[in-house]
Amino acid sequence: MELLIQRAKSFGGSVVLPEGQDPRVMKAAAEISRRGFARVVVLASPEEAQKSCAAAGVSPTGFEVVDPANAPFLEELIAAYLQKRAARAQGGDRRQANTSVQQDRPAGSSDAEAREALKKRLYVGAMMVETGRVSGM
Repeated sequence: MELLIQRAKSFGGSVVLPEGQDPRVMKAAAEISRRGFARVVVLASPEEAQKSCAAAGVSPTGFEVVDPANAPFLEELIAAYLQKRAARAQGGDRRQANTSVQQDRPAGSSDAEAREALKKRLYVGAMMVETGRVSGM
C-alpha cells in the first residue's frame, strides 16, 4: 500500500469524489488530503458537506468542496458534455445500440438536456475528468 501511495504522491494528480453527501466519502477525502497523495475535490452542497463532515467526525479543510449545482465552471462542463455528445452522435462511440428510441432522437444533445444531465453528480465528476479539471474519479 505504501508503494502505491508513494507513486500517487509523485504523480501529483487530483481526484473528484462525487458523493459528498456520504460521510464515508468525506472521511476518505480527509484521509487522502492528510496523506497528501492527491488533490481532492468533493461534490456536495454546503449543507451536505457540513452534515456529512460532522457525521464522519472530520473537518472540511485540506480538500475542496464544490456544490455541483452551482459550480463556477458549470458552463465549461456543459460545453464539454455537448461536444462529447455531438461526437458520439456522429459515430464516435460504437457502444450505443441502434434502437428505435435512439433513432428518433436528434443527433447530439440540447443545452437543456446537458443541464439536466449535469444535475447528476456522477456526470459532473465525469465532465471534470473530461475537461482536465481533475485526473480521475
